Amino acid sequence: MIYIVIAIHDRLAATLECLDCIAKQSYRDYKVVVIDDGSTDNSSPVIAAKYPETLILSGDGNLWWTGAMAKGVERVVTESADTDYILSLNNDVTFATDYLARLVQTSQQYGQAVVGSLCKDVLPPHDVLDAGITMNWYKYRYGQCTYQPNQAVATNVDTISGRGVLIPISVIKRIGNFAADSLPHYGADYEFGFRAKAAGVPLVVD
Repeated sequence: MIYIVIAIHDRLAATLECLDCIAKQSYRDYKVVVIDDGSTDNSSPVIAAKYPETLILSGDGNLWWTGAMAKGVERVVTESADTDYILSLNNDVTFATDYLARLVQTSQQYGQAVVGSLCKDVLPPHDVLDAGITMNWYKYRYGQCTYQPNQAVATNVDTISGRGVLIPISVIKRIGNFAADSLPHYGADYEFGFRAKAAGVPLVVD
């Protein structure tokens, strides 16, 4: 089972486009959890009407990204098995119909890895926006992994953007949730990746 956790604040059109992509997946063993942190554009009732199987959790607008994601993860962990996964997903992304299947396959292939997603601009010429993050701690400088079109998976990553990341539940139970208290909005995705790698969890980008 993949628990797809999506934090939203307005941007209903983007959320519906993302949910449409999920509905078309070839991999069917999933549950969508949306954390609506104070949307003012009627997001929750519209999502509930179109996708009634979606679990919608509510915030008052003060959760921000990390707090919303942490709330979703906390709820999922109470009902999940160690063999399940969480997919941290932004609501402004689209993807092919084999997306979930590819993520699970890659995670299993690389030893229950945390798997990030190659991100490209939706507009031509579809520039690569994110192929994995490298970190020079000595200079405290982030860098981008070089995208290799002939390479199916990048393994030389130090951390991963939270736009689309498959995380085994066993990893969450081992290293903990997103750091909502210390990083309420920016940087919590990177911090989680650093923490996972420090704990010996394989990190890859498909």
